Amino acid sequence: MNEAFASLARYFVTTGQSGGWLVFREGKQKAVQSLPQKLLAVETARIMARESAPSQVFVERRDGSFEVKYTFDDGIAPAH
Repeated sequence: MNEAFASLARYFVTTGQSGGWLVFREGKQKAVQSLPQKLLAVETARIMARESAPSQVFVERRDGSFEVKYTFDDGIAPAH
């Protein structure tokens, strides 16, 4: 396995049971943040990912699958 790939911090934005949005960090069972709006959850995940670069943010699609929305290589600017 590529060492750089293995060391990526991965954050997931997903819907919560109460209608809000949750931000998870891979490997953690409990949500890092619970927010009322998807936009806020995505921005929160982006901030966390930027601080943890190299990292990626995955956002839940309507069908329940995830797509990579942001990749931070150096903590400065996202690559799409």
